[in-house]
Amino acid sequence: MRPVRLSLKAFGPYAEKQVIDFRELCENAFFLIHGPTGSGKTSILDGITFALYGDTSTAERQARQMRSDYAPFNILTEVEFDFSLGDELYRIRRSPEQVIPKARGEGMTKTRPQATLWCRTGLMDNKSEGRVIAGTYSDATAEVEKILGFKAGQFKQVVVLPQGQFRDFLLAGSGKREEILEVLFKTGEYRNIQESLKEKAKDIRNKLESLSAIKETRLADSGVKSIDMLEELLQEAQNRLPEIAAGLRKAREEVDSARKKVQEGEAVLEKIREKEEAERLCLSLEARVDVYNEKERSLEKARKTLPLKEVENEYIKRVKEKEDASLRYEELTAALTKAEQEDILAQQEARETEKKRPRLAELVKEMTRLEEYREKAVFLAAARDEFKEAEKEFEKTDIRHKEIKELLKECDQEREKKETIFREKRDMTAGLSGLRESLKQLSDIYHDRLDLDNYTAEYGKAEKDRGKAMEECEQTKLRVINCKKEISELERVQQKGRAVLIAGSLVDGEPCPVCGSREHPAPAHTDEALPTEKDIAVMKMKLDEYEQAKQKHEHTLTVAMQRVTESKTKVDVLKKRLKDAAAEDPDIIRQNLEKKENELKNTEEAARSVSSLENEIILLKEREKKLKADLDNQEQAIIKVLEKKVGAESRVQELHTMIPPHFQSGSAVTASFHTLDKEKDTLEKQLEETKNLTDRTSREAVNLKGKLEEAEKKFMLAKAEAEAGKNKFEQSIINAGFSSIEEYKRASIPEQEMDILENHVREFSANLAAAKERFSRAVNQVKEMKAPDSDRLKETYNNASSLLESKIREEEMLVSEINQRAKSISDIKKMERELHDLESRHRVLGFISDIANGKNPMGMTFQRFIQVALLDDVLIAASRRLSIMSRGRFLLRRATEREDRRLAGGLNLEVDDGYTGKTRSVSTLSGGESFLAALSLALGLADIVQSYSGGVRLETLFVDEGFGSLDPESLDLALRALMDLQKGGRLVAIISHIPELKERIDARLEIIPGRSGSTARFSVT
Repeated sequence: MRPVRLSLKAFGPYAEKQVIDFRELCENAFFLIHGPTGSGKTSILDGITFALYGDTSTAERQARQMRSDYAPFNILTEVEFDFSLGDELYRIRRSPEQVIPKARGEGMTKTRPQATLWCRTGLMDNKSEGRVIAGTYSDATAEVEKILGFKAGQFKQVVVLPQGQFRDFLLAGSGKREEILEVLFKTGEYRNIQESLKEKAKDIRNKLESLSAIKETRLADSGVKSIDMLEELLQEAQNRLPEIAAGLRKAREEVDSARKKVQEGEAVLEKIREKEEAERLCLSLEARVDVYNEKERSLEKARKTLPLKEVENEYIKRVKEKEDASLRYEELTAALTKAEQEDILAQQEARETEKKRPRLAELVKEMTRLEEYREKAVFLAAARDEFKEAEKEFEKTDIRHKEIKELLKECDQEREKKETIFREKRDMTAGLSGLRESLKQLSDIYHDRLDLDNYTAEYGKAEKDRGKAMEECEQTKLRVINCKKEISELERVQQKGRAVLIAGSLVDGEPCPVCGSREHPAPAHTDEALPTEKDIAVMKMKLDEYEQAKQKHEHTLTVAMQRVTESKTKVDVLKKRLKDAAAEDPDIIRQNLEKKENELKNTEEAARSVSSLENEIILLKEREKKLKADLDNQEQAIIKVLEKKVGAESRVQELHTMIPPHFQSGSAVTASFHTLDKEKDTLEKQLEETKNLTDRTSREAVNLKGKLEEAEKKFMLAKAEAEAGKNKFEQSIINAGFSSIEEYKRASIPEQEMDILENHVREFSANLAAAKERFSRAVNQVKEMKAPDSDRLKETYNNASSLLESKIREEEMLVSEINQRAKSISDIKKMERELHDLESRHRVLGFISDIANGKNPMGMTFQRFIQVALLDDVLIAASRRLSIMSRGRFLLRRATEREDRRLAGGLNLEVDDGYTGKTRSVSTLSGGESFLAALSLALGLADIVQSYSGGVRLETLFVDEGFGSLDPESLDLALRALMDLQKGGRLVAIISHIPELKERIDARLEIIPGRSGSTARFSVT
């Protein structure tokens, strides 16, 4: 990433829009950002970091706190940054969450954070935006991380080296350094490999455990502990199967025999039951013969009535016609009488109603007069409403007029109060920069004083550890010396023992195996117990243990002495730096620091509120002006409302004189009008109804007289025809042989019932004949037959069936047991094959996964192993520069020993000190030394990242402060190393207020503070 153009607006100390065009540097790739303390040098880095990531370059400041206190509320905080990456050109514009005046109405509103990222490759002018890549705050940050290859944390550790956090990468923990190297060198794929191996090994292990559990469960369900026991049980079950099959065949034969006997017995019983049933049926039918004979006689009489049905029906029809005609005649007679009476009443009512017709004319006249009153009452009501509305409007306008006057008074008082507070807080912020510097110095003293106590305690502990280590070392040396003496004594005794053994084997006259003499005047002998080879070997093992312990204690003593030296050096350095403050109580220093912090907090709060108060005063003045204008408008409105009220009141008085008092209400007029109108409608309706009623009753009476005469004629004719039909019907009954109509009716039944009765008689005769034949046939079949013992036969069959069912269940259970055990054996053997295969795979893959995921002596993962090789290259490049900057004293190296078994190793850093010839932790470097080491590490990291293809391009380096801790010679060496970066096309910027740097660096970005904010401009000579 290489900066092209940076635009800051209402950001940090930059109130107005500040444009920094890095193209003004021309060929100068090394420049200084210079200015007094607090002028806004670091805000340049904050602007770049905020534009890219929505964050600042330091942890002390939040993005939402970067709004300029100098900027008015109507200017939004915004940062726009153009940068290049190789041949690609990009622009990003970002604004934080901020509080601004509302677009409408009074008060403030909070805006949401916004960001947009464009690709501007090929565009030359600054106005063209280009193609939008991301349009939201979070999406823009994600795209920047993808383009640059960095997250905000890594960017601030290898590109922007912020003030106060310069040594973060140098002193970062092993885990944090691993994250940074993963981003820089794209080693995430190796982490993915180790994670994939871990997941696969875990998957296989889970399958192994699951399959083993299933296998054990299957064995437990089978009631055995091994597959061999299960196979034995299967063989036993298979051996029992032929015996059970033979018993099953015998049981089936017994069931078939018993079933046959039961069937034969049931056949005999069925024939006997058939004979008894036929006999009962035959006797039952013979008992009902007399009943059916009587039914047959009734049927014969009913057949004689059939020819007389037509004559009877004709007679009934004539009688019905006579009755209907008689009823019709009576009804018409009664209706005519009623109609004549109604006609008389209607004529009387019509004469009474006609007397009311003059009242109808009076009602019409009165209603016309009420119509006139109603129209005037409407105008009166409207005039009254207008008067009331004018009164309400006057009261409302008058209230608003008083409210505005009160608000104007409150606004004036509030403005005067704010102006007083503004003057007080403005005076408070005069010494803000000096207070910050004083607080920083006091904070450094407090932390140095705490470090002094810690290092003093560490020095005392180190002295104790050194004394203890020296004592243990001396004791171990003494054990080694004593052990060596014991071994020498054992070997001497053993040597002597060998002579005794040889002497014991000597025989007089035979040669000695040592000297060859045949005489043995003084053979060796001893009273001591002779040591064995095992005794000497045990002592030598002890000697090896003592030697190892001696080396260990000597190493511990060396480490303890080094700790004493290091802690004493730190104590001396801190005492020299603190001077008189070294003797002060840290709690007193902390209390003073807290007082200063509270004082600074209050002063900063006052400084932040100055601009806010100024804007509030401006807003109050604008509001006061607006309220005065509103007050004038309200006074004009009061005059208009008064005119409207007077006009409405005069119209009300005029209409009052034109309308009677009881008709001045529109509702009263309407009610009277409705009453008269209702009376008029009622009267008109009565006249119309009485006229219609007399016409209707007269017509109805005439009509009924004609109908009555016709009905009388029909009745006389029907009466004569009914008498003739009766005579004909009686003569027909006598001719058919019946003595009277009553005897005819008793014999007569419906034809459908006659058919049913005839079928019953015919069916009874057929059933009786069939029953006699069935009984005769059954008697012939049961001759010489004897009823069997049915219960005994069924009991024998049931017993045989139960035995058969028992044998079938026994066979089914055994077959099921055999099949189940055979399946279990097959399944378990299959599981064992799968388990063997999984165990083989897990032995290989699990071992590889463990090694790749850090289960090794160094606790080093596969990714970390790759990073170790890359870090070695970085340290070689960094040490090359550090050696020059430190005048050959320091070299950076990677710690090869694992300090903490709980943490992964391989990425911890150490420094070789050429003056002492020892290796120590990078955390023991002084401020200036750690600055040079961190700078060398950042430059070396950039060199190696550039040399590897991976997409991460480190084309720029910003260094914020730190040069003040260097002596002149070290400063010269550090600047020379930074200037050398120009040869590779790198852009290097350092931020410092040191005057010597301004004299030595030709290209500078000068930051100029002012009362209304800072400005920035390039100075290139």
